[in-house]
Amino acid sequence: MTTVFDLEEESTIFQDKKPLDPEIKPSREELVCREEQIDQLVGHLEDLVRYGTAKNFLITGDTGVGKTATTKIVLDDLEEAMGDKNFQSIYMTDLKNERDVLRKISRKMNLDYYGRSDLEEYYDRLEKKIYEEDIKLALVLDEVNRLFEKKTSKNHGNSVFKRLLEVRSSLNSKDKGYLMLIGITNRIDTTDYFSPRVESRFGKETVHFPSYDAVQLKQILRERAHNAFRPGAINDGAISKAASLVAKKDGDARKAIVLLKKAAEIAERKDHDRIQHKQVDKAEDQLERRRVLDAVDECSKNSKYLLYSILELKGRKEITTGSAYSKYEYFCSKSDVEPLSQRRIRDLIDKLDMMGLITAKIESRGNKGRTRLMKVSYDDETVREIKDELEKSLALN
Repeated sequence: MTTVFDLEEESTIFQDKKPLDPEIKPSREELVCREEQIDQLVGHLEDLVRYGTAKNFLITGDTGVGKTATTKIVLDDLEEAMGDKNFQSIYMTDLKNERDVLRKISRKMNLDYYGRSDLEEYYDRLEKKIYEEDIKLALVLDEVNRLFEKKTSKNHGNSVFKRLLEVRSSLNSKDKGYLMLIGITNRIDTTDYFSPRVESRFGKETVHFPSYDAVQLKQILRERAHNAFRPGAINDGAISKAASLVAKKDGDARKAIVLLKKAAEIAERKDHDRIQHKQVDKAEDQLERRRVLDAVDECSKNSKYLLYSILELKGRKEITTGSAYSKYEYFCSKSDVEPLSQRRIRDLIDKLDMMGLITAKIESRGNKGRTRLMKVSYDDETVREIKDELEKSLALN
């Protein structure tokens, strides 16, 4: 019996797509260009193997530079090196607040936690479990900066760190059990949010992951391409092109891998048996367009009206705050929407600029004061797609 998934022939490009999944953790052999950072992590953790103690530390670096993958690989090796010393690491991410951290620790350690109102009791029970079972515990908090984004007593990261560091300090005075904290963040200023007490107890040890350059990205892509593509399906020039495009922007390895995969899929759809420069360029255009449309989707309603107004003015010699605001008022009136003040609109212009949807710079006009001059750098096809999305979202005709 045939199905709609019956394939007439094998792919001329792919032999396996899994290596081009940016979320798959590479093996230690597949992890390239991070030898220096591995050495630094080992330097921080080797005392745990030798003496049963180690310093807390932060791991910093932009998105897509290998922080999480490298940390997990090193911790896997650490667990093996610890042998029968009852070592356990708990990796946590998507952390919202203190209770979220506690729930995740509870699931991993089989602790009873049902949103208890008495947090002190929970920390006491956590300490007791670590001590009685003589656990050497490493808590890894990925995207730890998120715990500091809300400045309330229930959500502030200092509350979590203060109590965990108190558990660590108490265990240090005993003969069994151990706790260390490892934070991973893409914000190098995370420690600026630490209270003086937390900063003093946590310490200032840091391992920084710099962005990948074009040579390193090329090495990463070669490794992935070797396992993903059929022999001869891609040349070194196409890999170099993908690496160079991403290196110029932010050096994000995930983006480079996604770009290479998209280029291969474009080549496959065109029945080509080889990935070339032009497919990489086309993939870059498609991914950038998708990024822009996703960013537009995240905008508030007023930001969408403003962006649509700015796009309507594309092609003029200059787009000023005043001209954009006049258009914005016009489209608001067509939809019976109360427009924001011009002062509020200036804030929205800055936000659109930060999101990369427009570019805006302040220019002095002498006695007339200052204005923001805006530009839209998208091609006509991308502008049309953005406007189509905005027209659907805002019901503009």
